[in-house]
Amino acid sequence: MTRVSVLNTWKDVQGRGKRAMARMARRILPGTTIRLAHVEPGVSLKVNLRRHVMFWSQGLARFEPSTVRAIRAAIREGDAVLDVGANIGFFSTLLSRWVGDGGRVLAVEPEVENRGLLRANLDSNGCGNVTICECAIGAAPGIAEFSIDAATGATGRLGTELTASELAVGTGKVQVVETRVETLDSLCEVYQVTPSFIKIDIEGDEIKALEGATRILRTARPVIVSELSGLGGAEVIQLLSREKYRMWDLESSQIVGPEDRPFMIVAIPEEQEQGERARNIKEAIGAESTSPASFLQG
Repeated sequence: MTRVSVLNTWKDVQGRGKRAMARMARRILPGTTIRLAHVEPGVSLKVNLRRHVMFWSQGLARFEPSTVRAIRAAIREGDAVLDVGANIGFFSTLLSRWVGDGGRVLAVEPEVENRGLLRANLDSNGCGNVTICECAIGAAPGIAEFSIDAATGATGRLGTELTASELAVGTGKVQVVETRVETLDSLCEVYQVTPSFIKIDIEGDEIKALEGATRILRTARPVIVSELSGLGGAEVIQLLSREKYRMWDLESSQIVGPEDRPFMIVAIPEEQEQGERARNIKEAIGAESTSPASFLQG
């Protein structure tokens, strides 16, 4: 069995245990909030006990640690960055600290209750360099249906399909609302931002976000950290390869090939691979310092 297969098997076992705990917790816990120390000294997050089990159940320091390491390595003071799917600010508060006073963060969150906690967490941590964008991100601007999972209310996605959280811990119900949709290209134009880094975690809609980012992918050439666990993961890998990006699996530290289906990736423009930022990222995730030539053409 390969290292990746072992990791995937262990992840599946862990996932089943976490889902069982989450189902039980959401039946008995009140919808009150608590404040937790974040992974960065002096930063804390207010979380809802019922909605945000994933944050408090193991402590914030153990939430997606490989992603945190990769993003920390990717950021420089003064950067302009995007947090697409900001939720309650787990990454937005960290990004605000890491880019510094001279940097800027656009935090994109369409769901109303998450956005309320996001705003509270940004305010309580003095994140004056963060702008909240009240919209979803898609392949084209407009107004669209947006599904919020009934089990937690903590996650949502464009369309009427079930969210990952609803599939994992719910009963197959969603709340459908309407939301404004922007593309990453249009958002960056409106806010006059040239991003050096983008984090995307939007419940399987990552491919839609990247389809609406042609201009910035080809001109700004940002480093991208993205979840790929939902539908569209293969298409994301194909699109980024066509745009001359190389990708690494954040859990296995291996370069991503066309048949791979990683949970989270970091994507680095090919022409930046030997630069300082790329070296810092690969060192942080334990990846090899060199990689083979691009595996997809055209």
